[in-house]
Amino acid sequence: MADNNFRPLTDEELNTIKENAKGISDVVSLISRTFKSSDRREQLRPRKGADSFQRALFIQAKLHHINLEGYDIEEVQKAQELVRQLQDLSSHLKILNKTVSDTLLAANGFVWDSTLNYYRVLNAVAIGNSNLAIAMKPIQEFMSRSNKKADKDDADVLDGEE
Repeated sequence: MADNNFRPLTDEELNTIKENAKGISDVVSLISRTFKSSDRREQLRPRKGADSFQRALFIQAKLHHINLEGYDIEEVQKAQELVRQLQDLSSHLKILNKTVSDTLLAANGFVWDSTLNYYRVLNAVAIGNSNLAIAMKPIQEFMSRSNKKADKDDADVLDGEE
């Protein structure tokens, strides 16, 4: 059986995470580029393993004082260091994203499983309880729709607002 011991983050923990994420975002935004989907497809991508050959190539270009217009060797080497740094950062962020996504999936699954079980039991109890039967009506209407999301009106009714 799955571990269903979930603890919400404290406000302090959540605020710390948000502040740290914003801090990371603010720093990265100083050097970042943003592409449209079409532009992203057009970007050149190096072959796997090219980084060591690139390093050697640029060292040789620098040693032999070869500098191409529009491809200043110093700028290329700065970009190369940025690639190394961002690859490392990206690895850490992928791990974090997987952890957050998996935890979200597990918690959301547990909540939905609980919803289905409580719904089944409350429907059974509502048969002999008119107040509960009335309260269950909007929930039953929502649950009777297969794979459709509740719109804002459904959410308002479920929250007790009409």
